[in-house]
Amino acid sequence: METLHPTKEQIKTFIKEIPENTPFVMLNLLKFRDKAQYPDGKKEITGIQAYEEYGKQTYHHLQKVGGKAIWMGDAQIPVIAPTGKHWDKVLLVQYPSVEKFMEMTQNPDYIKSAVHRTAALKDSRLIPMLETMSQK
Repeated sequence: METLHPTKEQIKTFIKEIPENTPFVMLNLLKFRDKAQYPDGKKEITGIQAYEEYGKQTYHHLQKVGGKAIWMGDAQIPVIAPTGKHWDKVLLVQYPSVEKFMEMTQNPDYIKSAVHRTAALKDSRLIPMLETMSQK
């Protein structure tokens, strides 16, 4: 099943399950469309190019709430996964809290830039992660 946007119920659970004012890292699993699909159909670019535009426009929104992209790489053939399931890229983004994540994603300017994410992606997963051990 392809998924690009969380349901209202998923957002409620996310807000409830991550402790208030707790930093977390969001694991992004990304599968791109060959050709971006914009609502007006006018842009003739690839899904990867559309996601790059989303990244450029989202960067300052992320900084504004104290977040940062900490790692991005090309996904390789999975060792353990359902047959035929493969992601193109993996992205890790650190946020200072759920409250700041929600502040960013509800900002009208961010919402405008998110059109590039929707146009770019065929499928995605967002998995919030809390640190359980430190390298100290």
